[in-house]
Amino acid sequence: MSNFTKKVLRNLRDKIRSTKLEIGESGLGKPAPSPPRVKGASADRAFRVAVVGAGNQGIAQCIGLKSIKGVELAGLADVNAAKLDAASERLRLARTACFSDASKMLEELGAVDLFSVATTSPYHVALGRLALQAGVKRILLEKPIDNSLAAAKAFQKEASGEGAAVWVNHSRRWMLDYRAVKRCIDRGMIGCPRSITITIGKGELAMHASHYFDLCRYIFNSDAAWGRGFLEPIKTPNQRGAEYEDPSGYCLFTFQNGARAFVDFSSDLSDKDPIVTIKGTTGKIVVDEYNWFWTVQDLAHRVWKVPFTETMKSSVVLPRVVCSILSDETEGCSVQDGIAALEMVVAAHLSHRAGGTPVHLPLSEHEYDLGLTFP
Repeated sequence: MSNFTKKVLRNLRDKIRSTKLEIGESGLGKPAPSPPRVKGASADRAFRVAVVGAGNQGIAQCIGLKSIKGVELAGLADVNAAKLDAASERLRLARTACFSDASKMLEELGAVDLFSVATTSPYHVALGRLALQAGVKRILLEKPIDNSLAAAKAFQKEASGEGAAVWVNHSRRWMLDYRAVKRCIDRGMIGCPRSITITIGKGELAMHASHYFDLCRYIFNSDAAWGRGFLEPIKTPNQRGAEYEDPSGYCLFTFQNGARAFVDFSSDLSDKDPIVTIKGTTGKIVVDEYNWFWTVQDLAHRVWKVPFTETMKSSVVLPRVVCSILSDETEGCSVQDGIAALEMVVAAHLSHRAGGTPVHLPLSEHEYDLGLTFP
């Protein structure tokens, strides 16, 4: 082994140690994470959080919220009375904390510390605007941020003018393991990341692929420059309602720094069992989300296997998202990040309509709105 190779490997070992992860011959062990908690100047105060949406995601959010010390689930709203009743019973939530109208909830609760929207996407910005008008300064919207780029961009300006922080729940940015993956990349453990291949399994563009569009921007530290979308005809009604259109397919994006990403969510794949492969100039990282581990391969082709610190269940991840927002941290998926992911979704549709022709980003205003309704 040459002196140069020895030096490179020694530097890699130092970078690995600096992540404060224990490395052994058989893998990489990590202590159990501390429960999420609010940090900073407001760590000891009590917080009130309101949620709109009593579907599966809304309930998962509520379960997560109830696990955070010092955080009260102050209210839950949904226009569907049956869903609201079922959620109230499951969560053991007082009837006085349940509302059939989000405006009424905000009127009675006042300016809560966080307002979370867990409905289908056509209502995200409209409900976020209600919270803004009620004086709420922290707003969390489910992904995608909305159906309309124009509406999302207008809301961003309104929130900024009111001094409110808006976040979008592309949750991988908050996950401990993806943050560890990002640290490994930022410290040069695989060189410069140049290519990401993501095989999601059978999925949908807005519901599933948009998560990974945001992940690619996070890993590359770069915006998409152009994209191509190849989408499948919709053959069966969407499970969230016949009015929603969200096709399967695959996409290719090139980023402003020259890196590339391929995201496959085609219907002929098995059910969702995502694999994320990040190839750098001197190594690679592979994240197996289905089996909850990731591996790092260095320049010498040595491989370290890293078990996930936590599961990816919404009820587990959401407390970290909420604690980060209530701590007024800046790391996470901002409103601008959410808009960028939606723009990639729109670009994929536009490209598909043009027979797979590349669509350049950022989009022009006349390209913003498709007339489609994603769930």
